[in-house]
Amino acid sequence: MGEKRKKVYAALVDGATEGLTDTELYNFVLNHRPGTSSKKIIRASLGVLKDSRVRDRNVMQAVLALAINERMRRFDGQPPARDASAEGQKRNSMKVKNKTKADTPTESSGTSEPTVASGD
Repeated sequence: MGEKRKKVYAALVDGATEGLTDTELYNFVLNHRPGTSSKKIIRASLGVLKDSRVRDRNVMQAVLALAINERMRRFDGQPPARDASAEGQKRNSMKVKNKTKADTPTESSGTSEPTVASGD
């Protein structure tokens, strides 16, 4: 573990041990380690969860919640997903163009469902 990540790790454990959660814990880490990136916080959080010396359930829950919130916060700035109906129409038109005789069920099979081989 890198030196910076160790310091973020220590700040996470210290803050969570004091009973801080969510925004309070995030602010605590940033006050102790200014300029810490979201990526470092998430990786240090995973380090806390992997560390067998950390046994306090509340500390682990606070750190896990912070890691999840940080990870999801990274997606909040992303543009919204494409319109599902427009995407579905595009896929359907592509299927019609690419459809071959092998894709259509035969009368001799007796089923309209394609057979799927199991991977077991």
